[in-house]
Amino acid sequence: MQYPYFNSGITRLLLLLVLSLSFLSSSFAQPVVESQTEELPLAAEWDTDSPYYQIMAENVIKLDTIISDEDLNRLIATLERIARVEKDKALPQYYLAFAYSTKSFKEKDLDKIDQLCDQSELALSKAKQIGGVAEEEILIIRALIQYARLQVDFMGRGMEASAQAERYLREGYKINPENPRVLAILGQHYLQIPAQVGGSREKSCHFVSLALDAYVKEKETFPAGVFPIVPHWGELDAVDIAGKFCFMKARVTTTKTKTP
Repeated sequence: MQYPYFNSGITRLLLLLVLSLSFLSSSFAQPVVESQTEELPLAAEWDTDSPYYQIMAENVIKLDTIISDEDLNRLIATLERIARVEKDKALPQYYLAFAYSTKSFKEKDLDKIDQLCDQSELALSKAKQIGGVAEEEILIIRALIQYARLQVDFMGRGMEASAQAERYLREGYKINPENPRVLAILGQHYLQIPAQVGGSREKSCHFVSLALDAYVKEKETFPAGVFPIVPHWGELDAVDIAGKFCFMKARVTTTKTKTP
């Protein structure tokens, strides 16, 4: 089974450019409203003046691009350093787990894949222990790790690992049926598994369609003009699948935010 996080070459790059352009401007014409109530402090994930946000945004945005093996290795090293400093923050560990799982799909040496998956699971357990990352986001990465592990021995691990990945995704779906990454990976899952065990293009396209709508709604929850360092990945792959397999017109949402 292929990694359910698709690469699509030029098509993906063009879509990435569209998505990146949507992050270039912010709203400047906000009416000034006097208020007698004191403003609450921004959460660390949205405080663009904080060094933590700035270093995270600088690196998280790299995961929104087609990243080379060399750049991915550098990113992992940087995230490890951030995690050592920001010991009370879960996002550096979450993205470290995501980066390790991404690397495991690019790894050609089968003997190294399990090691990368182990490192991903370790970082993910630390993120969960620290707290602050939604449980369904943790479950999605757990599912990706299962997909990665089956590459080592497809015949021996395929059925069990794929079924476990689906259980994680279904559990995440029960927690939050509007999480776009849960929906998108479920769509990719049902596209790739055999019909004998529940796979179908119709089921895949159902979840991909839901995912595209969910990405739109998710962006509406982000503060205007701020690049999100919270989990937001996967939209371009959902768009790619929709265009290739579901005969949907490719679309990328255009919430106006600025890059860090």
